Amino acid sequence: MKIIVGLGNPGEEYALTRHNIGFMVVDSLFEGLRFKGWKLKRDLMVASREIRGQEVYLCKPYTYMNNSGIAVLYMKEWLNVSAADFVIVYDDVDLPVGMIRVRKKGSAGGHKGMESIIYHLQTEEIPRVRIGIGPKPENVEMREYVLSNFSIDEIPLIRDALSKGVDALKEIIYRNIDVAMQKFNRKVVA
Repeated sequence: MKIIVGLGNPGEEYALTRHNIGFMVVDSLFEGLRFKGWKLKRDLMVASREIRGQEVYLCKPYTYMNNSGIAVLYMKEWLNVSAADFVIVYDDVDLPVGMIRVRKKGSAGGHKGMESIIYHLQTEEIPRVRIGIGPKPENVEMREYVLSNFSIDEIPLIRDALSKGVDALKEIIYRNIDVAMQKFNRKVVA
């Protein structure tokens, strides 16, 4: 079983913000793998289907970013799974816009949504796909930056990142996280 959780904030005002890249990737995967429909289950939207003999769940917590762990813990208890069955998809200010990184575990790195998930699951051993949203400009507060929209120049990079994020998740679903890490964590040589 795989539970893919895209992090973001519910509501139209947040839909295209940097902080909602996790929602965007999960929505793209939903369309690409032809999931049937979203259902509201407690504080999250859930879609599921069987892929190659395993049940795959897509989730978008509606608890707002800083309380994402509440929804993830609910899914863990409801499905009776371990933290290793999850893949969390979220934005990362420490990566250049459009770069992705796949990891089996790690700290929250200052990301409030991951902090909440790590706190509620009581482990850092949670697979994740991080999508770069670029470093915060010096004169801008972090909250303002992550809740801003991407610039016109960044849109092509974000479209590419959405595609790569979906491809990385497909590798995790169809093969395993090690294959995804080998394929998507390569350094680009100029």
